[in-house]
Amino acid sequence: LASRKRWIAFFEKPKGQLLIDAGAATALVNRNSSLLAKGVVSCSGIFSEGSVVTIHDPDNKIIARGIVSFGKADLEAVIGKDTDQIRAIHPRKTRCEVVHKDSLVLI
Repeated sequence: LASRKRWIAFFEKPKGQLLIDAGAATALVNRNSSLLAKGVVSCSGIFSEGSVVTIHDPDNKIIARGIVSFGKADLEAVIGKDTDQIRAIHPRKTRCEVVHKDSLVLI
């Protein structure tokens, strides 16, 4: 692993948890995709933009860790929404992925 991904996977203590649906889990594991808000079911913990979080599949098994692009309050407002809806809520955001694939490590 690159040093940044090693840091995400092993050294930074996660500040929160994201529960994702089966489609999002498949996209992360099989297609090396970014995590989009559409696939997030819920979030917990206290985290801000740039925090490391664990990502759990529908069976609540940890499948990944990543750096979130939204703080908890902002993420709760966009859970389940598509990119156009997110841009309407957060017009200044240039990237709408919850966790970009470059900031995500499968466990």
